[in-house]
Formats: sequence, structure tokens, C-alpha cells
Amino acid sequence: MVQCSVPKYQFILWLALQKRLSTTDRMAKWGIQVPRNCELCIADAEETHAHLFFDYDYSRQIWSSFLCWTRESSQVGNWEEEIERLTTKKCNGKTHAEVLRWLLAAIIYHVWSEHNARRFQEQQQDCISRLREIVIQLHRKGQFRSNWKRLLDRLNSYPSLV
Repeated sequence: MVQCSVPKYQFILWLALQKRLSTTDRMAKWGIQVPRNCELCIADAEETHAHLFFDYDYSRQIWSSFLCWTRESSQVGNWEEEIERLTTKKCNGKTHAEVLRWLLAAIIYHVWSEHNARRFQEQQQDCISRLREIVIQLHRKGQFRSNWKRLLDRLNSYPSLV
């Protein structure tokens, strides 16, 4: 789905597309005793793949912010709808589609990293910090992609949290 992405983003995205990330509902099916509540939520929601991507506010806010920032529809659907959006929808050109796919891979990676940081290291980072980190990485990646330059010149600020 994303050929120009960072390898660690590609790997986590591949696991997510296969629904193979070790969420607590999957670990419970394997017989591993873990608390089933979501580490990213204040509410006692069960941690599932669907919940992490994009039922949960943290991932939904980040993705929605980037959709607005890139002038896409800001309406965020469920996991399947978002994957379909990026695989079948014709965006505002090939470059726009590449950037959106890169952003999705980055967001999936960062949401999973946040999940792991909260669960295993008791550390957390707010959405704004994650947004900024992803934007900086996008612009760094764009330095090596000449066809991204024009689009990234328009996206020369940080997105607002939606």
C-alpha cells in the first residue's frame, strides 16, 4: 500500500492490515491473562483492533486533523472505510494519494507506539505532540521525494487538532 514509507511504518501497517497487532482481545483468545481495557482510553472500553483504529478518540482526532490539513473530507470512518478510501478513491492526484497513504502508515505506527508506551513504560504523549512529530517526519521524507515538494509547500504549518 505504501512503497515510499519508513520500513517500521510499513511493517506495523502490514500487521494492522492483517489485524495481527497484539491487542488485548487477541491475547485473551490465546489464553494470555491481561487487563482487557484500552490503555489509550479513559473509559473502560475493550481494546480491539477496531477500537484502536478509528473508534478511539486519540487515533480518530489525529487522522481527522490530517484529513482536514490535506483538504480531504474530515469525516473519519471505521478501519475498513479508511483503508478503502486510500486504496480505491481517486484523491487530488497521485502525489496527494501517496502523501495520504504515508500519513496513514505513520499514524498507525504512532498510535501503536503510544499504546505500547502507555502499557509498558507508563509514559504518554498528547495528540498535538504526535501530530507535530508526524509532520516533521513527513517533511523530512518529502525532501527526498521531488514530486511531493509542491504539495508539502502548501502544507507548511502544523495541523490543528480537530
